[in-house]
Amino acid sequence: YGEFLYFNTFNYIDRILYFTKINKSYNKLMKIVKLENFDLIHAHSLFVNGGLANKLFNKYGLKYIVLVQNTDINFFYKRLFHLRKKGLKILLDAEKIIFMTPSYSKRLINNYIPNNKKKEIEDKSVIIPSGINNYWLKNLKYRQNYLINKKIRLIYAGRIDKNKNVLNICKVVKELNSQNFKVELTIIGKGPQKEKIEKYVSNYDSIKVLYYMPKEELIEYFRISDIFIMPSYTETFGLVYIEAMSQGLPIIYTKNEGVDGYFKEGTVGYRVNPNNINDMVDKIKLIYNNYIQMSKNAVRESQRFFWNKISNRYIKMYKELI
Repeated sequence: YGEFLYFNTFNYIDRILYFTKINKSYNKLMKIVKLENFDLIHAHSLFVNGGLANKLFNKYGLKYIVLVQNTDINFFYKRLFHLRKKGLKILLDAEKIIFMTPSYSKRLINNYIPNNKKKEIEDKSVIIPSGINNYWLKNLKYRQNYLINKKIRLIYAGRIDKNKNVLNICKVVKELNSQNFKVELTIIGKGPQKEKIEKYVSNYDSIKVLYYMPKEELIEYFRISDIFIMPSYTETFGLVYIEAMSQGLPIIYTKNEGVDGYFKEGTVGYRVNPNNINDMVDKIKLIYNNYIQMSKNAVRESQRFFWNKISNRYIKMYKELI
């Protein structure tokens, strides 16, 4: 029921010039959009999109809600000290502040918000996860075959880069096999570290690296795997965790990142320290020892994250604010 507009507003150099970037985006927007046609802005990041929304709010009084992303906390707030005051103003002027995970809400408020503003920010903050494609809802899978011949089949799917910590996943597999477990790992994706990973595992038969693939192929690999593992260093949410859960896979996820905070520890998997190989090894063993129940829990819990439920929460919020 809407219109989608896409256009470039700034170049590569402008990326480091925050206020230039915002002003260029504003000038472009004003040429192609009539603001009187709109009641509310949904800004999908705090500093970049939220900065533009805040400029429109200050000039025209147009209300906005803002979503806080991984980059907002782990890059802008953490490294760009000179923009923290601007970030606070964007938050204070917003009607609502959306966090995809409880851990990111706590991290922002505890580490970067002045004590005299914490309650104001908390009162307008809402935790709403991202939703997964309805394709996964239509294809929920309770496990019938698992841990075949006592073999643990791990799977990772996503971007292959330093942040996703794929190299440590490979080390986990080698450690488990050295302890006389039968473990295999399938890595699916693309990215700047793919060649490095392929070289690292080239003489190791238990690990294979495959190409990036659409969901219709990925689902088949989920169904012949046992545990999904993605110990990212930073993660706003991580839809692929939920996609894997919908196919009955317990998950290994990162402490204080991504989906951490949505599930009671040990219900659908375990959170880990991404730098600690032994921690990941121990948590995989725990899943191994309680696999059937965790697999059932994973399918059940995945159904909380479908868009038909999440979009209704947004629609209700929009109506309350307009």
